[in-house]
Amino acid sequence: MEIKRLLANHDGIIRLFWIKAHAGFSGNERADEYAKQATTKDAIDIELAFDIPFVKKLLKKELNRLWQIRWSASSKGREVFALLPTVRTTRIQGDFFINQLITGHGAIGLHQERFFGKSSSCSCGQQLEDRTHIIYYCTKWAHIRKDYFPPNHHNTSMDLLLFNKKSRQGLRLIMEAKLKDSLQKTE
Repeated sequence: MEIKRLLANHDGIIRLFWIKAHAGFSGNERADEYAKQATTKDAIDIELAFDIPFVKKLLKKELNRLWQIRWSASSKGREVFALLPTVRTTRIQGDFFINQLITGHGAIGLHQERFFGKSSSCSCGQQLEDRTHIIYYCTKWAHIRKDYFPPNHHNTSMDLLLFNKKSRQGLRLIMEAKLKDSLQKTE
């Protein structure tokens, strides 16, 4: 603290130089001596305002805030935004089949039409196959819905179905079968 006070009150030019440690320079030897003394103290002279976990928590909160602003303002992914308007790191998962449902991409008829010029109709006869049709209405997947979805699944929001463990398994089975069907059609 005394050194800091002297530096703050000094009027002239201050130059700092690196010097080799333990080479007999009196100022350096004195600094080493003070450092050793500091390690033997029972209490810390200076308390920092924030500890590392607190700073990490603040940074994480700020990053999530900025991520939410970007997600809300973006013109991309609006179909996913309608389903998941709030960002959360706890939802980040690498499930290929579930991600197709969330984004409306992959083996879903509407996506196939938009990007590959294929028919958007469903194999059950419905003219438009989108994720809503697949999840709630397609007769082809009624048996999976019966086994994996809650009885009132028509009144359950898509995000709750996607993030409920049992219904998520059913959705995954549907998308696996859809992809298998899609690949067999192309062979």
